[in-house]
Amino acid sequence: IGSMFHLWLGDPQQPAQNYAETKASNLELFQKLYQGLLQEGIYMAPSAFEVGFMSSTHTKVEVEKTCDAFKKVIAAL
Repeated sequence: IGSMFHLWLGDPQQPAQNYAETKASNLELFQKLYQGLLQEGIYMAPSAFEVGFMSSTHTKVEVEKTCDAFKKVIAAL
């Protein structure tokens, strides 16, 4: 809600609708993404079942750095 977000790595044609479907997400892929982001200087929650938040202290610089890191890591997966 608002600035809260969650990364769910599963079939985009069948988004998770409940706990069992959420639990079936690709945890191995999440760990690879998490580790890659850490190497790029981006810290996310280490569990695929946690959420992230943005705040007014995140400027365009931080958002662009994060987006660039995501693009780089995803391209390498």
